[in-house]
Amino acid sequence: MAVELAYVARETGEELERVDAAVKFPALLDGVAEDERTRRAVLTLVNSEGGTETVSTEQVHTVRGAAMVARARELTGRWVLVYRANETFQAQGRSGSMRTVVRLDDLGEGVLSKRAAWRVLLHDAGGDQGRARQAWLEAELPDFGTVSVAQLVQARQLAAEVAGPPGG
Repeated sequence: MAVELAYVARETGEELERVDAAVKFPALLDGVAEDERTRRAVLTLVNSEGGTETVSTEQVHTVRGAAMVARARELTGRWVLVYRANETFQAQGRSGSMRTVVRLDDLGEGVLSKRAAWRVLLHDAGGDQGRARQAWLEAELPDFGTVSVAQLVQARQLAAEVAGPPGG
């Protein structure tokens, strides 16, 4: 029993150190996709300026990796506080570093500035300003102020409809 408690205490201490050392920033969790090659999930994040960033989970077949994927899927479409670490790795004779998510805290649905929402919508429209503007107007997004996540989701769906099917 004492050995088990010591092991749990050590693991907990290591996890707290990872969380404390992580870079923390708010972002809109836009999507979760599994990467077959690395066996990790990749989270797409949108910052408050509308820029995107991706971070990876631990491998999805591990307990921590599977738990993070489940948590990320629950929080998709919401603002989160991201705890990101740069982890080094060695694989197949090469080394590198990878941005990994250590923790996600729910910050709620929230809003984006008009500028950030426009950048996201423009990206979704493939850089086509006319298509992005049409989706913006059809979704009745405001000319000033902020845009809620729900409003932006509607506009993004409209932008996809305006674009039509791939290759069409």
